[in-house]
Amino acid sequence: MRKEMLMCALGALCMAGLTSCENDDPEVKPEVVETLQGLYVINNGNQGGNIPGSITSYDYAAGKATQDVFYTANGYSIGDMPQSAMVYGSKIYITASKSNILWICDAATLKVQGNVRFEGEYSEPRYTTSHDGKVYVSLYSGHVAQIDTLSLKQDKVIKVGPNPEQMAVAGGKLYVANSDGMNWKGGYTDGYVSVVDLSTMSESRLDIALNPVEVRSNGSDVVVLCKGDYGAIPSKAYKVTADGGKEICEATIISMRGNELYTINYPYSSDPAKQIKDYEVYSVTTGEKLRDMVKEEVDYPSGLDVDPATGNIVILSNTLDASGYAQYKEPCYARIYDNQGNPLARFETGVGSTWVAFLHDYTVK
Repeated sequence: MRKEMLMCALGALCMAGLTSCENDDPEVKPEVVETLQGLYVINNGNQGGNIPGSITSYDYAAGKATQDVFYTANGYSIGDMPQSAMVYGSKIYITASKSNILWICDAATLKVQGNVRFEGEYSEPRYTTSHDGKVYVSLYSGHVAQIDTLSLKQDKVIKVGPNPEQMAVAGGKLYVANSDGMNWKGGYTDGYVSVVDLSTMSESRLDIALNPVEVRSNGSDVVVLCKGDYGAIPSKAYKVTADGGKEICEATIISMRGNELYTINYPYSSDPAKQIKDYEVYSVTTGEKLRDMVKEEVDYPSGLDVDPATGNIVILSNTLDASGYAQYKEPCYARIYDNQGNPLARFETGVGSTWVAFLHDYTVK
């Protein structure tokens, strides 16, 4: 049923190669609610298991999680492989990668206000970042789309490297991690970081290490996580320098708040009994370890972020079976810790949880 409703929704979209459409229905004003604080968890679902993606919300004040909130708000599915979400102003921008669509919703209600669909040579929206009234969307096809936040339309496309993933802005420049992820048989050898001057839209190339995927910034410093080859070459975090990158530590997931880099190192192991489990915080400036990140671990970490307002740490996790292996067709869960690693809350999420978007002090009017 949900796929049928999604196809109906997508059928109403413009069919050009890269287009934007707003809802045809008359605008419905949401009810007035109190100021909200909380977060959204993006759940990829599991395509092989025919499990759709979804969004879980968590209300800090109520201490309550609600499942499938996008579907509840709009009456149709979010699409295949929701990848990420970003709150910017009063809106939230959500990518559904395999459905080739960027949803633009009211941040507090998730009611769709507009959308951008990608087709042809521009495809598979992955991650977003923002700067100076614009939203930037990485497209796995090798591009970055610039979206105007007033018109809710795409107004530029920037050619970058192969299979871009996460992005961040620092000093008026957009840093794009080009993973070369589709070249896994060739060893990801063409991956690099694009540095786009947003005033001129000119691009330069920065070679750091194999398979760059995650990028984080505090506005001045930039850290890139290069995943290696998922085997002999380990995944590591690097601080961007003028001529490349300076290694900070081994890590498989990162987040950043101010001068602190939050890391989880959980490389794949065929033997759960020998699994490496490191949760650590580093200084971005010096690269030195500051402290252990949490006092209680999760089962199998799949996502990490730090609330920029409170400093609370959110870790997403798969559940494990009796033999200690991750379950990819079962609901995940999230744990919230304070900034010193003390556990505060735990709640269930959906299948394939990988991304967190924070919502603060936004009142529906």
